[in-house]
Amino acid sequence: MGPILVTNDDGVGAMGLDVLITSLRGLGHDVMVVVPAQNHSGRGHSVTLGPVRMDTQRFHTDTWGYVVTGTPVDCVRLALAGACGTRPAMVVSGINHGWNVGHQILGSGTVAAAREAAWHQVPALALSASEGASWETLTRMLLHFGDSWLMAAAQRRGQYLNINLPAAPAAVWCWVSLDPAPIVPEVIPATEPGRVQLLGRHQSSGAGQDAAPTDIQCVEQGTIAVTALQAYPAVGDQGAPEECWHAPLMMSSYEEDEHDHGKSIRGVFPVGSDGV
Repeated sequence: MGPILVTNDDGVGAMGLDVLITSLRGLGHDVMVVVPAQNHSGRGHSVTLGPVRMDTQRFHTDTWGYVVTGTPVDCVRLALAGACGTRPAMVVSGINHGWNVGHQILGSGTVAAAREAAWHQVPALALSASEGASWETLTRMLLHFGDSWLMAAAQRRGQYLNINLPAAPAAVWCWVSLDPAPIVPEVIPATEPGRVQLLGRHQSSGAGQDAAPTDIQCVEQGTIAVTALQAYPAVGDQGAPEECWHAPLMMSSYEEDEHDHGKSIRGVFPVGSDGV
């Protein structure tokens, strides 16, 4: 079995990265690290178009790895392509500073790294934590549940686990669904003239008391939320297989104006007609 790739979107100096490396090493796993040089929070599944720089660096617990001038998805692709040594057997992304729940998974670089791995049939986890969680709290939960989550991810090829940790140590984790409520945009004037700040807040999903809790409700109640997500985008209604829609292709006819040498539209007509 190959090593576990550790990456994140908060960048090389994030506390969550050190916690994750320390915890996985404490569980006895071989760890390789490939992380972005800068913070890429909120940049989703973006990639770098062009060359990136890879520098070796020693991380926590004397773990060596690479710092990349690219995105979290770049880091995963480099590792899977063999540019960082042995191809990883699993990918663990995080621990993100702040929850990635509900619709936030679409913009999260932490989640995107796990999604990219799962797309390639490599088991993956995305870990995020309350902004108030301490090093000790996160380490306790990871050492207690980490192997269970890795095993669950290994059994779900083509899927990845999105895990959100509360601020206080939790003795329970639950399978939950994503909260379906949209993120409500809020525009706040900035102190500098001509600038504004765009924020987003979670809107209540309005679930009844008998409804199963969502990931947002779960972590707000102090429980660890674990959600299994498909790597492949969902496909909507494509219509019946035998359906095929036909419509005439429309073309424009241009005629050179003899007086000002400009272009004037003479008419728009279906292909094959005489345009008259």
